[in-house]
Amino acid sequence: MKTIKMTVSTKKGEAQGLRFLVVQEIPFPSIGSGGRLAWSNCGGLFPSYGPEAEGIGSKFICYLLADPAPEIIPDDYNRTIFAGYADYHDKTKINGGTFRLRGRDLGEMSLRFDGNPQFPEIKVSGFDRPSNSEREAIMKLICPALWQFITDHQAELKAEATAKLKARFAAELNAARKTLDALEAQAAQAVI
Repeated sequence: MKTIKMTVSTKKGEAQGLRFLVVQEIPFPSIGSGGRLAWSNCGGLFPSYGPEAEGIGSKFICYLLADPAPEIIPDDYNRTIFAGYADYHDKTKINGGTFRLRGRDLGEMSLRFDGNPQFPEIKVSGFDRPSNSEREAIMKLICPALWQFITDHQAELKAEATAKLKARFAAELNAARKTLDALEAQAAQAVI
């Protein structure tokens, strides 16, 4: 997993250290929707009616990591390592490492780049859009470094995404084989 550390300054003399996890977005293929053995949720990996297969594309997501996030991010990471994450059971437990702007803590932050560095999808406080002034500050202080990192590490990010996608396919196929084996054993015992 690729991470980038940066220091940003929102006002004179105040610096904030931020660390982002950068991943290439991939679909979550699964077998069997609607009672059929067929691939679903593949996001352009296979040709469909009309459009050609596009592959995994070039969409990247950057998640702001919490202060206590491990140095090496595990493959099965989740929101609990993101800055600003609040425990559902204890709202007083909130991860540090968030981006503060004009005294306001922006909470969980993610940026999704879809090929154009000028128009990333930015989410703050988990799933909200930033205000115009917040977006402007994020675009100026954070986006250029993230986009440069993505550009410099694009091949490595794609290799990680490809490996993860192949592992997902293999896991789905293994689960389907176990189901088929169980069905075959059940069919052998059928009273005919």
